[in-house]
Amino acid sequence: MPSADSGFSLIELLAGLAILSVLTVLAVPQYRSLQGRGTLQASLSALSADLLLARNTAITRNRPVVLCKRVGVTCTSNGGWEQGWLIYVDEGRPGIQEPTDPVIRQQDQLGYQVSVRGNTPVRNRIAFRADGSMTGVSGAIVFCDARIHDYASDRHEALILVIANSGRLRTVRGDEYASINNCGAI
Repeated sequence: MPSADSGFSLIELLAGLAILSVLTVLAVPQYRSLQGRGTLQASLSALSADLLLARNTAITRNRPVVLCKRVGVTCTSNGGWEQGWLIYVDEGRPGIQEPTDPVIRQQDQLGYQVSVRGNTPVRNRIAFRADGSMTGVSGAIVFCDARIHDYASDRHEALILVIANSGRLRTVRGDEYASINNCGAI
């Protein structure tokens, strides 16, 4: 004969809470990793789109165009690319931003927990000639999120944007190109 009491006993309730706790502990790191990968990709896409805009503007205007890290409305050599950047047509003295140089676009600070650092050729600025080629030599920009950490190898997951001297962009995973042990360094 069925009991009139239908519900959960205290032991069944505690067992259910224990299972829920274990699932939560397993799911949270995976969610953070997924979220970190999304922010890496969004950051890389934003800079890639603006690099293509700068290159195409140089070709269509037949003038040098510069994409540089920024603070306010001026280029800077401090900090990383994650603080924002701007694109301007270099109409005055080559390589020097002047008040008369028209600004094409400004990107605000990314606002993610992503570190974006360039190696020496692209540490502060990327300039395109009127033919669309990059001035200087090829460079690489590392996009790294400290939230995505492989504790077994003590490495951070990273995406790297490689910019060829011709202006061609290529994306590679960090483990294919360089060891990323510290998100702030390249």
